[in-house]
Amino acid sequence: MRWVSQKYGFGTHMHFIEGYLNKESHHKSIQTLSKLHSLAEGSKSKVYLDTIISPSFTSAIAQVIQLASISGKGHNLIVLEFERKNKEKLEQIISNHHLLTATDLDVCILNSTYRSFGYYKEIHIWDLYR
Repeated sequence: MRWVSQKYGFGTHMHFIEGYLNKESHHKSIQTLSKLHSLAEGSKSKVYLDTIISPSFTSAIAQVIQLASISGKGHNLIVLEFERKNKEKLEQIISNHHLLTATDLDVCILNSTYRSFGYYKEIHIWDLYR
């Protein structure tokens, strides 16, 4: 999100925790949010970090796309991430694409990796629909 928002943009990172809201899941969300803040510390990014507890990926997406924007300008892009090893996550993203297009959000699907980018400091976004 830091790369996409750059100097003048703003982003929101929502970490999905599957389950129902109860003491245990709430405690897990607090721990996860603390870890996210630790990872982001010192990056000087304009990214708001939070967690969402929801019984399914579909309901989490529906909730997130209806959240008010922190910046006050509204959302225009949603970035969904999956690991190459996790084909099930990609299938979940694709099966919920209709929710995203219903709200006219631009959609970016990011294949994440734990490998370093090395000297490459760019991100390339391809617009397939325009």
